[in-house]
Amino acid sequence: RLLSPRVGGPERVAADMLLEGAADIGVVLSERDDHIRVVASTTDQAEISLPEDVLEPLAATLGGDGGGHATAGVAKVESTDIEAVEAGVVEQIEETLGIQFGPLT
Repeated sequence: RLLSPRVGGPERVAADMLLEGAADIGVVLSERDDHIRVVASTTDQAEISLPEDVLEPLAATLGGDGGGHATAGVAKVESTDIEAVEAGVVEQIEETLGIQFGPLT
């Protein structure tokens, strides 16, 4: 399960709370004046390296930078289009895991 809310505050806390609430990957997007901050966390069971598989490719595609360690990371994306950033995050995760997420109902 991937959960991806949008917040304006402590993104890391929100991402970790998603993991406590049964998500395998928690991604939080926060709009800033001239960029979007993406904070991600995952459980050890998820077969993904967040910086290598998601955050760094996202930043390379949309502009910005990203990093962290396998189970947590942050990217600063030089965009103000939060829908495009969110779609990019989901696309990177789907591609890495070889799955497609459906809508949240």
